[in-house]
Amino acid sequence: MTKWICALFLLSISSAYAAGQERAGLGIAIGEPTGITFQELYTNSHSLDFLLAWRAWDGFFIQGNYDYKIKTIQQTNDGAVWLYAGPGGFLRSRAYSRSIFGFSGNIGVGWSIQEHFAVVFEVSPKVDFYPATNLEATGGIGVRYLF
Repeated sequence: MTKWICALFLLSISSAYAAGQERAGLGIAIGEPTGITFQELYTNSHSLDFLLAWRAWDGFFIQGNYDYKIKTIQQTNDGAVWLYAGPGGFLRSRAYSRSIFGFSGNIGVGWSIQEHFAVVFEVSPKVDFYPATNLEATGGIGVRYLF
């Protein structure tokens, strides 16, 4: 299952650039969990957001969300501050038990600095579906280089 998710991730990246995608971001996210973050900006109002992460005691984690810009809070010549949210899903491979998958959502605030940097603060509520139904939340702070 993890191989299919990674293949979809790589296909999504390559299709964006084949179609002339102009903006994407790559960086790190620090929080629960900590990992690598990738974002494809499709238009000024929506994007695809991935988090590939690990937990020292837990194992591998991947999350993907389709985020919508809800509102631009402040716009300047050097950047902007905006509010965003969107639905998605996740897969977690635990070291000592079965894998867990479910639905997630992103709620966050983004801040673009100059032309090539963005800082995001996200909270991600989740509903686990396997092996048992459970509610949880993750989140953190991320920094991305936009290219």
